[in-house]
Amino acid sequence: VLGMQITMSKEKPWCVVVASEVMLRARSLSTAEEIAFIDSSCNCDSTQSTVTTVLVASKAGAIPIAILLHEGQSTESYEKALSLLSVHHPQCFNGHKVCNNPSKI
Repeated sequence: VLGMQITMSKEKPWCVVVASEVMLRARSLSTAEEIAFIDSSCNCDSTQSTVTTVLVASKAGAIPIAILLHEGQSTESYEKALSLLSVHHPQCFNGHKVCNNPSKI
């Protein structure tokens, strides 16, 4: 899809990072370096996938900066998805790096 960045990891546990043009622009907000919210919905389909939205605050409310799709809700699954975000979108918090060790979040 035009304007979408989709990155996939097929290794177990699998994960996908999705970012739209609006999400890429939201990353440059000054509030993006201050606080991020992570919200997950689990068991979204028969494979028990998890959809995790990474959001930052704005004057208009929370704005997503990435959507993470991943296998289940294990620590390993979240670490893998956040690591994929870190590798392919390393400065998505207003130019600041994603946490190098997602398990410390």
